[in-house]
Amino acid sequence: MKKILLLAFTLATLVAMAQQDMPTEVVDARWMKANYTKAEYMIPMRDGVKLYTAVYAPKKKKSHHPILMLRTPNGCQPYGKKSVLLWEQEELHNYLRGEYILVFQDVRGRGMSEGEFVHMRPYIEHKQGSADIDESSDTYDTIEWLLRKLKRHNGNVGLYGCGYDGFYAVMGAASGHPAIKAVSPQAPIVGWNDGYIRRNGALAVKDSIPDDVLSHPNYDEWWQARDIQKTVEQLSAPMLLVGSSYDTTNPYGTWLLYQSVRKEAPTLDCRLVIGPWGGDVWHNVSNLEGQNSDDHLSLLQFRNEIEFPFFESHLQGAENVGLQTQSLIFFTGEECWREMDYWDMVKYDSLKFFFHEDGSLQQNQSSEMNSYSSYLSDLQNLVPNNRSAVDITDSDSENGVLAFTSPVLEEDVTLVDNIMTELYVSISQSDADFVVNVVDVGPNSEYERLISSDIMRGRYRKSATNPEYFNAEQVEKINLITPATPHTFMSGHRIKIEVQSSMFPRYDRNPQQNVDINNVSSADYKPCEVKIYHDEKHPSNITLSVMR
Repeated sequence: MKKILLLAFTLATLVAMAQQDMPTEVVDARWMKANYTKAEYMIPMRDGVKLYTAVYAPKKKKSHHPILMLRTPNGCQPYGKKSVLLWEQEELHNYLRGEYILVFQDVRGRGMSEGEFVHMRPYIEHKQGSADIDESSDTYDTIEWLLRKLKRHNGNVGLYGCGYDGFYAVMGAASGHPAIKAVSPQAPIVGWNDGYIRRNGALAVKDSIPDDVLSHPNYDEWWQARDIQKTVEQLSAPMLLVGSSYDTTNPYGTWLLYQSVRKEAPTLDCRLVIGPWGGDVWHNVSNLEGQNSDDHLSLLQFRNEIEFPFFESHLQGAENVGLQTQSLIFFTGEECWREMDYWDMVKYDSLKFFFHEDGSLQQNQSSEMNSYSSYLSDLQNLVPNNRSAVDITDSDSENGVLAFTSPVLEEDVTLVDNIMTELYVSISQSDADFVVNVVDVGPNSEYERLISSDIMRGRYRKSATNPEYFNAEQVEKINLITPATPHTFMSGHRIKIEVQSSMFPRYDRNPQQNVDINNVSSADYKPCEVKIYHDEKHPSNITLSVMR
């Protein structure tokens, strides 16, 4: 592994560099009218279903242009050949100036497309005929049509997408079409456990949730068929995989997909970028205003210096541009970027802390007998867990939360891999959620900063497929594995671990008993006493993966 480098650039320096390299022409409505045309097509798939596709093509006739495509369930508005608002999407300005052919497609059953919409349509590896369709076959058929029908393209196609669109980018890449030369999934949805819809059995709270999602609470065959991590062996095009330390909407998709790629397709050229952006600023630089952005690589800089050069390199043949290392990771705490080789090859040591009766975190195991701390999980008097990792909040002690805090750190502690929590618990009801928060406590407890928050619905403690309810007052073990959180606890700080039983409003409330959670009333939410054991026989603990 190459020596880890700290990027000693300030935001002002980076933005200044970007402005020097960027073209000066302004992309607006007048510019779009002078330089681009819009066409709309209903492209036939192999089974006869037609998908609405909007194509924005440069008017310049003497060049051959790469194709950049987005497939989405969210609509390709505005519809109509004369309705052109693409210039309002600032994240596309580089590609417009670069004379890309931009393609936007409504997936089956959405927007103006025909057919039936299927949530996270399963991938069919061995297709037997025209009736065997999935998102990879629709991508393949679309590209075939574009290459035949469009003029002045250079034969190279790139795929991209953020969130749910990231799922379609990965599935499209799995088609294996030889024209696909680059793909960039950003915070992609990957399956049952990525946190976007469910996390260890808990259901994310969203405005609308499909009935078929609600009817499949377990990791059953329905979800297993939709796990895109199983498609990674089919991937061959270079990938720029992007995530965020502060994305509470889909906190784990990027990490889970990266781990699968490195395990199942280790030779794939997969570059990883983890930035300091929240989900609400992913495609809107203006939303960065008010954040502490000193020494942060802005989204504008990411687009100009990493994302756009990635596509330029693979679709246009540009040399020596873009990310030159395998990983670029922003570490909170020390507030800096690190250029690294493969993230999963970083060497680390395990640092284990045990919970103690006095509320401390110690590296030595307790010798007490029958020692535990308890709290009441009362869903009628809910303890909210809606803190954002972006926020730096004053410390506060609330009912329904247990806290265990380390001594003051004498040296920096940098997290680089999974956080492993082992809880020994008993409860007075038949179910409960277990939430573990990792908190950075500033010098003299002047502030607290939430670093990581994860949840386990108790009945899934042994199996995601076959849930098992608790026997009241019986001691059980909960193992919670939280994907990497790149963060440095600076010397003089302390590490605090909080345990509680609610992550509402991010995830739904647990009635804490064996009932149909999709059909409950307020009376069904029962108070539950939760005990966390920390004795010689039941040593609750947390293990941090710390950079050497």
